[in-house]
Amino acid sequence: MTTRFFTNLAIALFGGFIVVASLAFTHADAAWVAFGVAIAVLAITLVAQLDRARSLEQRIMDVFMVAVSGTMVGVSVAFAGTTVMWLVFALALGWLAISVSGLSLREVGVWRAEHGLAELRPFGRVLELRSHTAQPAPGQAAVGSRIA
Repeated sequence: MTTRFFTNLAIALFGGFIVVASLAFTHADAAWVAFGVAIAVLAITLVAQLDRARSLEQRIMDVFMVAVSGTMVGVSVAFAGTTVMWLVFALALGWLAISVSGLSLREVGVWRAEHGLAELRPFGRVLELRSHTAQPAPGQAAVGSRIA
């Protein structure tokens, strides 16, 4: 298991908890719980950067995770009432979306490695095929060379 899996799983669980807590707790309690969890998510994400095996895609998602966590800290302190409830709810859904995307990318990577497709690059081959199909087939004249 990689740190990528554990961090995405932990953040998905935290996000799911905050989604439920934002609607179940009072507004003030939900804001403080979201504040504490946002600090924990920030710490998890920043400590995970010490892992050198983390992919570029995951590091990009970590940037978005830090942005959502920072916004969550600011929202939970600055707003009150139903505004904080809905903003915390929406930002927790953002955590869920980013972490599930990270888990999905990890599974796709594992599947590609198991099937020997890890080195396959989808866009490089398309350009090569297009350059070969632009030539007329042997025995066929080019469209512009016909004499009518």
